[in-house]
Amino acid sequence: MFLGLQLMIVAGVLTALSNFFYRRSIDAGGTSRAFLVIQLSMMSFVAILLNPMRAGNYSFSVGMILYGIVSGIVFSLMMSSIGKALECGPAGLTIALLNASTVFPILGMVALYGKGFGFEYTLWNGVGSLIVLAGLFWAGFEKVRSQAMGKWLFFAIGAFALHILFLILLQIRGVLLNFPQEHFFALSSEQAGCQWFMPVAFFTAAAIQLFVYLRKEMRRPAPQEMRFGLLGGTANGLGTFFLLWSTEVATSIEQAMIFPLFAVTIVLGCNLWSRFFYKEDVHWKATAIALGGIAVGTIDWRAFL
Repeated sequence: MFLGLQLMIVAGVLTALSNFFYRRSIDAGGTSRAFLVIQLSMMSFVAILLNPMRAGNYSFSVGMILYGIVSGIVFSLMMSSIGKALECGPAGLTIALLNASTVFPILGMVALYGKGFGFEYTLWNGVGSLIVLAGLFWAGFEKVRSQAMGKWLFFAIGAFALHILFLILLQIRGVLLNFPQEHFFALSSEQAGCQWFMPVAFFTAAAIQLFVYLRKEMRRPAPQEMRFGLLGGTANGLGTFFLLWSTEVATSIEQAMIFPLFAVTIVLGCNLWSRFFYKEDVHWKATAIALGGIAVGTIDWRAFL
């Protein structure tokens, strides 16, 4: 029961672990550009292991390969926007805004497909989402500083919009798998099940980040950047595998809340490692409110009322 939510919790835990390795790499003197190149390259390798090699299906679909390239470009632009926003503005608000974006993909899916494709949005989903937003912003809020806020806002909103688009692209892939003949892309079941989608997406993102890295930092990555980048890529690659699996099996009740649950799980996981490894203060009450919002938005209250 609620397999989609269970898989998304696993995805969130693994992504929080990847963020821990990101932090460790920066603490060891590494740069975000080097980490992203190594992480995304490792994610490509993990995606090959978990998709075509695990399934024993190496067939190509031109449509899904192109779809993977587009998804990789969106993902790479999102990662770059997050980095720029963190460099020139408040980190707490940046992360809060990024996590808040997970509430909105379901609205796009309802508009594109509707209940017939398993996408439904109820009043309780809306109430739960608002509670999640309140908790996420409280957990990540920092005092807004005056410097360069216009520049920060540009990149923060860019990351926000690109994250929504990327999550919608992942959910559309689930529709392609479950309703291949009824989708406007008109792909066959075999084409929609192409296992190269995520490897191509991550390889595209890695290639873009490598280009940026070579332009900005013409050097060989340090050993600690390699070590933590490989660990982070492994954790994030596994997390994305479970995330995609969740979008494929989530029921109509779960669809509205799987991504907010993903965000809250990441926040909770990052709070845990920041508290126990770095002795940082965390907003447990705000996290509890966000978790309460997940419960409100996920429970089928029509069965009780």
